[in-house]
Amino acid sequence: MKICPVCSTEYPDDVRFCPNDGQTLRACSPAHDLVGQVVADRYHVLHKLGEGGMGQVYLAEHVKMGRKSAIKVMNPAMVHDPDAVARFNREAANASRITHPNVCAIYDFGETPEGLIYLAMEFIEGEPLTDLMEREGALPVHRAVSICVQVADALQAAHDLGIVHRDLKPDNIMLTRGRDGVDLVNVVDFGIGIDPARAYELVDDLFDKFSNKVLAAATIRDSALDIYRAPGVRPKDRAFAAYVASNAYARLDDRGKACQYAQESARLDPDNHPYQVLQNSLCQP
Repeated sequence: MKICPVCSTEYPDDVRFCPNDGQTLRACSPAHDLVGQVVADRYHVLHKLGEGGMGQVYLAEHVKMGRKSAIKVMNPAMVHDPDAVARFNREAANASRITHPNVCAIYDFGETPEGLIYLAMEFIEGEPLTDLMEREGALPVHRAVSICVQVADALQAAHDLGIVHRDLKPDNIMLTRGRDGVDLVNVVDFGIGIDPARAYELVDDLFDKFSNKVLAAATIRDSALDIYRAPGVRPKDRAFAAYVASNAYARLDDRGKACQYAQESARLDPDNHPYQVLQNSLCQP
């Protein structure tokens, strides 16, 4: 059942607006299934597309524009988990910064008065690469190359903004077909992507999960240095690795190395403000 927030009249789930005052109807009580409801006063939920650990994904239609969207709604049981909410919001913030034909577009995100945390994104009428591979097995070389090139283009657009996906897998590569029958790729789910401005916070988060702080810092340092020293790494990516390594060295009380890699990050990417801030804080006499 739904209820009008103004006159408190109750209506069946298939009614969107109150005929008395034109208000968008709300659920009488929080529900796990949002089919038939209007989320955030503008997304009419048509049916459920799927469900994952973070919540449910629905097909919805904008009540005024008529545009279809995929609406991801956080599981109500997780809305009181600060880490889960931060990850959900990070996905929206990261992906909304990327404008590229091979990256799923983010239209909107926020929280409703009823406490639903949602993310409205481009609805892709296709299938994940996982399904294609399970159905057809090994792909012809030319087709596989075409898909990989488009994925690489999407990741390059993210990396140019300092965003690292960190969860790239076939499930997060959506495929549709163009008019000429060629695969069109959309990379989705930047939920655990990170940007350089959060590197220091990321190290703190990882520290909280380890009882042995020295081991945690050494693990983070070694992983970052592997990327920093690898051949063929772009300057921006090398700068990010140096930034993380500098933070780890600082927690190991090695101020000399911390300053060295802070200077490297600032040298490799001089326009990145967090790198300059770290250098100034660690390299003062």
